[in-house]
Amino acid sequence: MNFVDRIDVPVLGNRGCLTGGQHRAVVIDPPRDVDRVIGAAARRGVRVTFAWALPTVTLFMLADTLA
Repeated sequence: MNFVDRIDVPVLGNRGCLTGGQHRAVVIDPPRDVDRVIGAAARRGVRVTFAWALPTVTLFMLADTLA
């Protein structure tokens, strides 16, 4: 089962996501506070194996498509 969970940090205007499968996940544009990522992974029962930080320009384009 694959999933995509948004991780929003409204105060900072940051939006990342946790995506993965049954056992492992990757976090895309992780927030500064990793507790949100760890909590999201724990709720899904997965282990974060990779993190990918997007350049700022890409973030604006991605945010427009996710909104």
